Amino acid sequence: MKTKEVIIRTALKLFLSKGFNETSMNEIAREVGVSKPAIYHHFKNKDELVQAIFDYFTQKIMSWGTQYYADCTTYEQKVKMMFAATPLFMNIENVLLEDNAPDLPYSYNTFLLLMSRMKATYKSRISQDLCRTRGKVIEMLAGLQQEGIIRDDINPEALSLMMHSMIEGLSFIGELIDPSDVSGDSEKLYNTFWKMIKNEN
Repeated sequence: MKTKEVIIRTALKLFLSKGFNETSMNEIAREVGVSKPAIYHHFKNKDELVQAIFDYFTQKIMSWGTQYYADCTTYEQKVKMMFAATPLFMNIENVLLEDNAPDLPYSYNTFLLLMSRMKATYKSRISQDLCRTRGKVIEMLAGLQQEGIIRDDINPEALSLMMHSMIEGLSFIGELIDPSDVSGDSEKLYNTFWKMIKNEN
């Protein structure tokens, strides 16, 4: 693994362990095992490091998605798989840190919320990923409408927003309710959603 990626992953793990404001560049350098100037060789400041974490997230999720949906041959399968991935979305830091994120007090979703409130540039960057995902879901649902599989009297943008809200909402609820059965609940949501939109003709 390249030093730059080690720095990114170490910084993220520290941000999720201690909190963003409580983690210094000195501490990141110490944890990586390099000097502080070595950190600044790759990132001019903490702001650049945060932007690099967002880019790392985008790359990792795209790579994960390629593998996760590899066996999906239809849009219908992909919709079902998206709902089934809700437990993973709830603990997305396990994908980012490759299962090296045991019992971290903060989730990546919490980190995103904090960053979005901290700076407009952060919020804009986070929004890019969310809008890109929403766009792909819209295309997928529009494709299902063209194939006559789902009802064509429902706006695909509204359906995408509904689907996105259900998955993200369940991810959030799953972190707060104990005990929670996110896998079972996501399957119930999918079945209800699909029953609502399926073309019965």
